[in-house]
Order: sequence, then structure tokens, then C-alpha cells
Amino acid sequence: MHDDELGRLGNMAHDLRERLHVDGDFARPTTFTASNDLFNDGLETGSALLEVHDAWNTQLQTLNEACAHISNHLDYSRAQHAKDDAQVGTGMRNAAGDLMTVSRINDCLC
Repeated sequence: MHDDELGRLGNMAHDLRERLHVDGDFARPTTFTASNDLFNDGLETGSALLEVHDAWNTQLQTLNEACAHISNHLDYSRAQHAKDDAQVGTGMRNAAGDLMTVSRINDCLC
């Protein structure tokens, strides 16, 4: 996979996390208030709505954490890949274990 593809995927995961954080939490305050009002009025649907509220929040948090993990992992992978490429480009060794010069590396690539 190319570096720019990893970057795009990481950005998509980050953007999804940001949208979930805002849009996924939109109804939380109203749902919580409604569940309390229903419960205080003696209706069992209030406690049921609170259970839905809590389950939604748990799932939303899990999804947000997963998106953050994916984004962070792809950022780490890109950085590590760049380090590995730099090491390969500057630290290639011949069969005897001696560092090869850039001109010698170029000779091998042709």
C-alpha cells in the first residue's frame, strides 16, 4: 500500500471519528432528559429509554475509539515506513556486512 493511500485512509477514519463525536451525540441530552421526565412521571418507559441511552453511548464511544485507533495506527505505520525506507536507502550492506555507498547501491538497482 502506498503512503498516500495510508494517509487518505487515516484521514477518513479521523473525519469519521469527528463526525461521530458531534452527530452521534446530538440526541443524547434530549434523550436523557426525556428518560428522566418519563421515569419521574412514574412511567416504566423512562427507565427503558435510559437503558437505550446508555447502550447508545457505550456503542458510540467504542466506535469513536476504534476510529481513533485506526487513524493513529495508520499515522504510525506511515511514519515507521518512512523511517524504514530511509534506513534501507542509507544503510544497505553488501554480503560481507559492509555499508554500501550510494553509488554502489545504484549499481545494484540497474
